[in-house]
Amino acid sequence: MHALPPSCRRAVAWWLRLVLILPVPVAAEPVWIAVDSPAAEPGSVEGASGWVEIQGRVGTGVQRSLDVLLAIDLSGSTLLASGVDVDGDGKVGRVRGRARRQLDHGVTALRLDARHFSSDPEDSVRHAEMLAARRFLSGLDSHRTRVAILAFTETAELVSPLATPAEARAALDALEQEQLLRRGQTNLAAALDLARSALSSEPDAASRDRAIVLLTDGEPSYPFPESKARGEALRAAGEVAREGIRLHALALGGDADLEMAQALTEPSGGLLLTTEEPGEILLTLPRAPLHRIEALAIRNLTTGEPARALRLLADGSFDGFVALVPGANRVLVVARSATSEPTSVERTLHYTPTTAPDDDLLELLADRTAEIEAWQQLERGRSLGESSQDLVLEADPNVP
Repeated sequence: MHALPPSCRRAVAWWLRLVLILPVPVAAEPVWIAVDSPAAEPGSVEGASGWVEIQGRVGTGVQRSLDVLLAIDLSGSTLLASGVDVDGDGKVGRVRGRARRQLDHGVTALRLDARHFSSDPEDSVRHAEMLAARRFLSGLDSHRTRVAILAFTETAELVSPLATPAEARAALDALEQEQLLRRGQTNLAAALDLARSALSSEPDAASRDRAIVLLTDGEPSYPFPESKARGEALRAAGEVAREGIRLHALALGGDADLEMAQALTEPSGGLLLTTEEPGEILLTLPRAPLHRIEALAIRNLTTGEPARALRLLADGSFDGFVALVPGANRVLVVARSATSEPTSVERTLHYTPTTAPDDDLLELLADRTAEIEAWQQLERGRSLGESSQDLVLEADPNVP
């Protein structure tokens, strides 16, 4: 990954617009840390540069594998412009007034072409959902996380049952090829009922953490009347909670019903994430804190130097690079949640300098550093006050 050009760096303002809500108090659960690489203790590291990548997993409660289902809203309103340049062509799609008026009056517009909804159809909310989902999948640990994909309008369809992130990605690619044919109202109850069934039907379901991540830009509108749609959605959310499944919701843009979204997530103690513009999902979904870890740090206690390019991804997978000195190096990994005291794991790594080239490791470090610097610019963008309508987002080269 290369550093983003100035026009893309303005996207840093998005991250600080993210609102993270923990709807109900969460009971204190111990934090666990598992360091997967280097695997041995004490570890042995050789190479010319002295750098080593630390990889692992972190979470709260009992250390278990994760099943997550992405429920993607493909109702008619997701054909509208997302507010960002999703396809990176330098133009930001704009909502067409005719489409907005039709949707406001409950028209499904089955025969309208996507160009009637946005001046750039590939900047639509659903294109943003698809790209964000691919980025989300690319950051998951395939050894401990299974993923299912569900798409919904007035009905819900299980696009891919629980599978590896790579298999879910293939199903998502197939869905994207035909998703523009979909129209209709928003049936959240159907989506949640099918999601609950998909996560509960596996023989080992009880031994795994389970979560639904609901992506939607609107409010329940089907079955008619709207009062019935809302009641059915709340009923379905209650059943999800009773199954021990956490329901997290990403409410995309100002048209989303935040009160309803919070009511859906509350029974299971799930997260509610909101964005000012639907297209901001490109930044929020890949790092949605499903792990409930508030802070993570890695440091070489021998030198006092912190890790470089440290990442904490949605399912609790983490990685970072530590500079070593010859001999023994004590490396400390520390994590904490909002409700628990910090937990730490210490590893000893013996570094022997050699002339063996480790160019691939250094290239990966450079790529990750550029990525982290872009996210740090995101935090510094709080004072920019720029509209998302003017933002351009460069495609992630790691996500074809």
